[in-house]
Amino acid sequence: MSLSTAPYSQGRAWLTAIVGLVTAIVLSFIYASISCSMDLLMENFDIGPAAAGWLITGCYLVSVVLALPGGVLIDKFGPLWVGLVGIAISIVGTILGCFATDYVFLMVTRVIQGVGPALVAIAVPTVISAWFSSAKRGPAMTLFSLWQSIGIFIVFAAAAYLLIPDDVTSWHNMWYLTLAGEVVVGILYALVIRMPSERQDLDEVEAEDSSETKGSMLEGFKSVATWALALAFACWAVLADTFINFTPLYCIEVLGLDSAVANADASLISIGMIVGGLVMTPILGLVKKFSQRMIFLLVGEVVLTCISFMMFGYDEAMAIPYMVATGTIMMIIPAICFTVSPDTALKPIYLGVTMGIFALAQNLGLGAAIAGTFLESFGWGNMAIFTTIVGAILIISSSIVFVTMKQRAAKAAAQPSASDI
Repeated sequence: MSLSTAPYSQGRAWLTAIVGLVTAIVLSFIYASISCSMDLLMENFDIGPAAAGWLITGCYLVSVVLALPGGVLIDKFGPLWVGLVGIAISIVGTILGCFATDYVFLMVTRVIQGVGPALVAIAVPTVISAWFSSAKRGPAMTLFSLWQSIGIFIVFAAAAYLLIPDDVTSWHNMWYLTLAGEVVVGILYALVIRMPSERQDLDEVEAEDSSETKGSMLEGFKSVATWALALAFACWAVLADTFINFTPLYCIEVLGLDSAVANADASLISIGMIVGGLVMTPILGLVKKFSQRMIFLLVGEVVLTCISFMMFGYDEAMAIPYMVATGTIMMIIPAICFTVSPDTALKPIYLGVTMGIFALAQNLGLGAAIAGTFLESFGWGNMAIFTTIVGAILIISSSIVFVTMKQRAAKAAAQPSASDI
């Protein structure tokens, strides 16, 4: 048995999943540290909302670049070593960020920081898939899907104590928190994360011909349903990024709240998202057909688009109810998208390609930069136009998935079975 594997047991499987989740949660601090301290960073570095948004987007773009190559590296070297290298690189980026005195240097350190969450976000699901069979994987994967929501909640809660409104350099405290967390989870990851000596997911692929898989992977990129679902998820990510990252700034600039109160209120978004994710777990256990799930998805998208019209139009009295309710409804979309995405693959052998495309959409991370640019150009009063356009694309994309999969099912039903030949 190699250093990268461990004997299978149910207890070890759950320990691996929990440590993987905790690692991802801590690395998500890298994303959230900007949004909670955006007003301080803007003043300290003399930048506008668009430039501040790129500090967030820079990290996500690393995830886009590493999505497919990261999977190849994990297949070659294993999730243990790839994850550890990613964490180490993020530690270096966080340390350098603590010494940033100009915007360009800070932007460079943000790109370096983004390597860790980019690789861990691929490595941990790979490990979970290996430790849990398809029938038992649901709870562990559902919990993992909440990694950013939990991380955002922790960061915003900590920001209320670590950020000092009168000290524009107090944003450093969020970097110190991130650095401490990275060191701790780096040690835990090194000690616990292993692949099982007897993989639990082999039953799903052992019947596939390996030579066919290697020779025809380009066919996996031809699924219209996969690309349409990826576009839908990317639109959801834009709405979520906009809501999460600019709500504190809206509360400060428009509602007149101080930084501590604004960040504390905004942390309720992630609470709503966590609740929404947990609620969707049993619901998706009952709603099992693809068509039923897609109808559920479309209804959720319509509701989200409607309420997103008021994303930056509520008053102080409605702030907390709106944040919690919208955060809860938002989790309908990723819960269903994660569940149905494997079904959009043309064949089971293309599942890896399908999830790679989905990972690109998941990590595109352009929401903060696009929203920041729109905000800077048109102001808070016109943000409803932005959210409505994105919501419309979201609904249209999912509709394409629904229609395409219906056509695919009808075509498959018309094909003669092996017993008829």
